[in-house]
Amino acid sequence: MKKILLLISFFVFVYNACAQDKVLFKENFKDNQKKWLVTNTSNVKAKVINGKYIVQQVSTTGASLFLNANANFNSHKNFEITTTLKQLSGDQRYGYGFVWGAKDGNNFFAFTISSDGKCNIYQVEDGEFIQIRPWVRLGNEIIKPMGQLNTLKIKKKEKRILFYVNGEHIHTADFQPFLGKQMGYIVNANMKLSIQNVKVKRKMSQAEKDAKPVVVWFNPKHELSTIYTKHLHVEANIKSLYPIVGVRLMVNDEVYGNAIEGGGLQEVLAEDITLELGINELQLFVEDEQGNLTISKRIIKVDTKTGTLDRKDYALLFATNEYAHWTDLTNPVFDAKAIAKELTERYGFEVEIVENAPKRDMMAKLKEYAKKSYNPHDQLFVFFAGHGQYDEDFGEGYVVCSNSLVDDDGNTSYIPHSILRTIINNIPCEHTCLMMDVCFGGTFDQNLSKHRGGGNNISQNTSSEQFIARKLEFKTRKFITSGGKEYVPDGRAGNHSPFARRVLEALRNNGGKDYILTFSELIGYVEHATPTPHHGEFGENEPGSDFLFIAER
Repeated sequence: MKKILLLISFFVFVYNACAQDKVLFKENFKDNQKKWLVTNTSNVKAKVINGKYIVQQVSTTGASLFLNANANFNSHKNFEITTTLKQLSGDQRYGYGFVWGAKDGNNFFAFTISSDGKCNIYQVEDGEFIQIRPWVRLGNEIIKPMGQLNTLKIKKKEKRILFYVNGEHIHTADFQPFLGKQMGYIVNANMKLSIQNVKVKRKMSQAEKDAKPVVVWFNPKHELSTIYTKHLHVEANIKSLYPIVGVRLMVNDEVYGNAIEGGGLQEVLAEDITLELGINELQLFVEDEQGNLTISKRIIKVDTKTGTLDRKDYALLFATNEYAHWTDLTNPVFDAKAIAKELTERYGFEVEIVENAPKRDMMAKLKEYAKKSYNPHDQLFVFFAGHGQYDEDFGEGYVVCSNSLVDDDGNTSYIPHSILRTIINNIPCEHTCLMMDVCFGGTFDQNLSKHRGGGNNISQNTSSEQFIARKLEFKTRKFITSGGKEYVPDGRAGNHSPFARRVLEALRNNGGKDYILTFSELIGYVEHATPTPHHGEFGENEPGSDFLFIAER
């Protein structure tokens, strides 16, 4: 590694401050990386040589298509295709030209000219020939004769498509959706062509011209993180509207690894790096050919000792005993207060209980938590206890609020599970667990997970902090409900519901020998309750995620 003092020395790039177009496809036939048809048979021949694509039909009857499989661009936006070619031999009365929007030999569009000065534009769909512009004589003042270059241009402008020969506008038609993603050339009987180039471009908005490359970090994901080893695998995905001309990783102000010179619209950086103890700064520099520069940073703290992660646990509990229109319950508030006490005293959660709330207050409280700021290792536990409802016609489950109606045909006084899923998933806390002790709670997710996880004991060589950091590496969206698509018992007054009793038993075990109660260990406690609880994941949950109840020692 060596020090880099000036950013401009990172990359050599071509910058055109006045550039107005985005090139979607470009071919100068310096090689055949774009996989044009190359063949040599008794009927057709094709080769890429000396910056030209030479195609020939030897047969004296019919016509041949020479297609490229990689010409994929968004045809719904405006675009412009230009190609330069000439006829080398054959009958000057026969047409040759450019093919676009092609699916195969029976589905394509064609823009053809002849060396004696005629032009024809047509479509073939399912083998049926459809004229767009019948043969018309333009003369050799516009179309150059055999042996001379002609430039064809096709320009989409909103719902119209315009055709040009050597800069002369010769026809306008309604734009027709592409039949396929290929483009290429058509050659008639006993004819040989030389194709010089082809380019597809489109005009860009000012916002597009100013757009910088986008960096998505796979690892490390968070701007600030703590790890317990000096070795780190860095991986990031980079996307750009313009070809990427340089990607460089710097670690603690020193260049690390080899620069990616790029050339494409998407690149992946992957490096195994060695860090120093303490604070390390990672900087990823990405530049495109327009000179747009993105600098994305990550701060990594390396700590080889057992310490305290910068993290906090929150709990938001909704419990409703008293209803304006539904039958009152006896245990929800009692259960919530008991769970809150364990979370506060044993596990150090910051707890808030919302009792007997109408729908408006419940939604306002959820919005309040959606506006909070959370650290990467923070956790949020959300609990609902009270009545639940299910509508067979809508196929939807609901949380019943203190002011919800009994006969509510539109279900507008309830909180739908689908809305609840969206709201809780969008709360910007990386690790969230939802627990519901309500009737029909299992309908929170119509695709319930059947998996039952095993225990999670910390190995003798792993500290508690290392275990916690590893477990909280991935985004968590877990749920557990007291039953499925069924009524669940409230329990006798003062004795807790059957589900709450199991939850309290799990919490009062202090997480076992390692003082950490994992989500799968919690499932092990509650799964024997009657009715059988359901659990699973929702929203943006990532594989390998977990929710931890970490007991204070």
